[in-house]
Amino acid sequence: MNRDKKRHKILEILSKQFLACEAGSERILGVKFEEITKYVGCDEKTLRELSSILYENKEIGYHDAHGVTGMYSKEAGVAAYSDRKYLRLAYKNKIDKVKDIIQIVIPIISLLIALAAIFFKVETFNRENEQKFKILEEKIKRLENKKSNKTRNVAQPPFQDIAGFSVAGRCGFTKKYYIGRANSAPLSSATS
Repeated sequence: MNRDKKRHKILEILSKQFLACEAGSERILGVKFEEITKYVGCDEKTLRELSSILYENKEIGYHDAHGVTGMYSKEAGVAAYSDRKYLRLAYKNKIDKVKDIIQIVIPIISLLIALAAIFFKVETFNRENEQKFKILEEKIKRLENKKSNKTRNVAQPPFQDIAGFSVAGRCGFTKKYYIGRANSAPLSSATS
């Protein structure tokens, strides 16, 4: 249990005794240490630690009369109990802890989201570049195939037409001579 909640429980038992004494149903103002420790659920050392702030705030006092050695509540203690002073303090402490955790967690989550966004952007960029690279490779292969097909067509061995002349295709001359059939390839001006 929270320390402030235990302080509230101490004030609860002492305030009830104080109000009972004022109403006349009880003659003894104080409550024994043993009863308080049993009610709060702590040992005497912890009770002293918890009650030190209550003594300091003048909300309780030390009682040693009529065979009762313990503590009693003052009017300030009854007011603190009825106002739930220490319960509100415990609640405020919890809220502060949650705020602290949130102030740590939110920047970490933001950082993780930013890193994920950068990672996905880089992955998308890489995929796009890979696709562009593949397209360029395919274009290069097609161009190389076209070039090799042209060089194959030019580098074909000469063939002879019907008249027995060697024909080598285009040889760089502007005039083309055809000998033999109409479907034959152009002849160069120099024949072998």
